[in-house]
Amino acid sequence: MASKFSFFLAELKQRKVGRVAAVYLVVGLGVLGAAEVILDPLGLEALRPYVVVLVILGFPIALVLAWAYEVSPEKPRRIEPSPDPGLEAQQADRRRSIVVLPFDNMSPDPGDAYFSDGLTEEIITDLSHLNALRVISRSSAMALKGTRKDVRTVGRELDVQFVLEGSVRKAGNELRITAQLIDASSDEHLWAEKYDGVLEDVFRIQEEVSRSIVAQLAVRLSPKEDRLFSARPIGDVPAYQCYLRARQHVWDGTPESLEKALGDLETALGMVGDNALIFAGLGYVFFQMANLGVQQDEAIEKAEGYARRALELDPECAEAEVVLGASRQAFFGDQRESIEHSERARRLAPSNPDAVLWLANANLITGQMDAARALAELLVQLDPLTVVSHAQRACMHVWRGEMDLAVESSRRGYELAPSSPISVWLFAYSLASSGRIEEFKEVRERGLPEDSLLTRFALLYEAAAKDEHGTVTDLISADIERTALRDPQWSYFLVGPLARVGEGDRAVDWLENAVRQGFINYPAMMSHPFHASLLGDSRFEEISERVKQDWEAFEV
Repeated sequence: MASKFSFFLAELKQRKVGRVAAVYLVVGLGVLGAAEVILDPLGLEALRPYVVVLVILGFPIALVLAWAYEVSPEKPRRIEPSPDPGLEAQQADRRRSIVVLPFDNMSPDPGDAYFSDGLTEEIITDLSHLNALRVISRSSAMALKGTRKDVRTVGRELDVQFVLEGSVRKAGNELRITAQLIDASSDEHLWAEKYDGVLEDVFRIQEEVSRSIVAQLAVRLSPKEDRLFSARPIGDVPAYQCYLRARQHVWDGTPESLEKALGDLETALGMVGDNALIFAGLGYVFFQMANLGVQQDEAIEKAEGYARRALELDPECAEAEVVLGASRQAFFGDQRESIEHSERARRLAPSNPDAVLWLANANLITGQMDAARALAELLVQLDPLTVVSHAQRACMHVWRGEMDLAVESSRRGYELAPSSPISVWLFAYSLASSGRIEEFKEVRERGLPEDSLLTRFALLYEAAAKDEHGTVTDLISADIERTALRDPQWSYFLVGPLARVGEGDRAVDWLENAVRQGFINYPAMMSHPFHASLLGDSRFEEISERVKQDWEAFEV
């Protein structure tokens, strides 16, 4: 009963019934006063009681109309092309773009924020399946929660044409959801709607919102996209929230965060039973445990096992394809198969940032630098407010020899997440590779993240840039070597520091291992400043010639 009364009061406020009542009383009193002034001199004072009756009868009618005909948002309409020819030309070669801002929690209970967040995530997931639309990722969209930036600023900073914002009001089992689509350049409201229902209707409403956006953007759904819109990968909102929290923990990059992610996913699995998306999430957690050296062979086996179980349940699970693409790349040295899995993930979910990340990485390892650049830039467009995107772009710039751009990108990632081991590692890597290691002092002063593979690699490049031979050799522990043995990138990242401090034989050994794992980026291998001492080494020259041939012949 209390929740229904709270919902009723909230509805009165939403529909501005109180404001209408106040205005009517003021106007009504004015009418009565005017009647006395006008009718009495004309000898029509007998009509005054009728005026009073009409004013009184009009009051409840006004309240009913206020309730039934809430001052409503604009009716849906098609979006006309931009009148600015220059803007049209600029946008002609790219997809329409949108960010779904976190829906406001308007419920009486602040603890219901998880529910509005879940709805936001579901709509982003729906839209990310569309080839014709570039959708800002979940992590970047949720980073805007509570910032209260105006729409024009959001559009400019994220480079999107459209912004969707809305609110969720939940009271007991009753639900009201509002949504509005806005042109980011003009701040013009293009479409808006409200939806009423009960909790069991939430996924239906979410689909209606997504389909309304598609209609307004004049996007035609393919049969597969239409089917994915109707799918419910995790039909339970709390379980889906566990899944989303787990994804965020995964990219925090610490043993503790990975354990939290594992716990959230196991909780979600207990809520809904066997589920493809949750299995894919578990696969990604175990992939990162092995990738970051937290666990070894057992984690690799679990990563692949969970991903394949996910595909058995849902052959169109993009997240499972991402895990297999990353796993084939990092643990099995099969870059062609890695690219195939990542491409399949992108076909299923074109705006999935993880698919773009691992596809960009595979192109970087195989030296397909134009493709790597395009994918790195796309990743920043899709996920501009997370450290991983800027780290990938920084790595791409280093391998292209664009050192100043690498520092700029890695600095942006570090500013977004100064406590992230990923951001610290790429910042140190970029600064050391460009000969600007003294700037790393600010990172040390703020405090390094706790000891991890990534933090040790950051310190390794710092020590190499300072020619600290003993520190370099001490930092290359047995755990680092064991992790690097199966991974082309970690193997390659050991080459530079060892070469820099005069450990040429060990450097070439690790280069040989990287090549065995699929590393054939000939331009990067020949241009990194730390590799200068290897030029002229017979083993290095033999490997480089072989890598050059493989690089020139590589096709997917």
